Amino acid sequence: MKIAIISDIHEDITRLEMAFRLIDKKKCDEIICLGDIVGFSDIYYNYSSTKNASECIRLIRENCKIVLAGNHDLYAIQKTPIYRANFQYPSNWYQLNAIERKNIANGSLWDYSYDVQPYLTESDMSFLDSLQEVEIAEFDDEKIVFSHFAYPDLSGSTTNFPKSISDLSEHFSLMNEINCNFSFSGHGHYGGLMLINNKMRCEGFGIKKIKTEPIWASIPCIAEGKHKNGFVIFHVNEKTIETIKL
Repeated sequence: MKIAIISDIHEDITRLEMAFRLIDKKKCDEIICLGDIVGFSDIYYNYSSTKNASECIRLIRENCKIVLAGNHDLYAIQKTPIYRANFQYPSNWYQLNAIERKNIANGSLWDYSYDVQPYLTESDMSFLDSLQEVEIAEFDDEKIVFSHFAYPDLSGSTTNFPKSISDLSEHFSLMNEINCNFSFSGHGHYGGLMLINNKMRCEGFGIKKIKTEPIWASIPCIAEGKHKNGFVIFHVNEKTIETIKL
């Protein structure tokens, strides 16, 4: 079985359509989206004239078996995450102004002040609101965890990034509890595939045979920006991850 996994579209309809064409050619059985469908800033991306949040949502709704919420998706609909990584959100979080939120967060949450608010229909917002932050699915008897980022910050709403394997201890504990050897996330915008098991390493693009389990895989972004972009195909039976550059 071949599962295509995409993440971090950030309203880049051009690259999303390109990815879907390649996925179709590869004859994948399922497509999974790990979130951040929306969330555009001129600081990071240069496709302002072609960005289309609503069309990205439509294509993902029509083509993806599983879709997860990313931090930018939650921000776009003014929703706080379920998994909060010990940050205590005030009940009136989105009634506060940007400066008040920034002062309370004190650097522990992302600053979205440079995001361009996307045009979203009621249907778009309802869809984003329906998204879960984590999904555990089974393909060919292989249980897999899908999320935008790592537990306990599954939506990637905090500014924490793993600097060592120990920083992912809670995520690997979760995988162990549910007897799961594979976990896929996005969010990091690494220039290729980042694999973490007994060490951290960026594998770039190409085909990688997984020999050591359990493993956490962080995939590249779809959006064209400052980092090399692409998506992955997980060949479940062969236990290989194919990382394809856009």
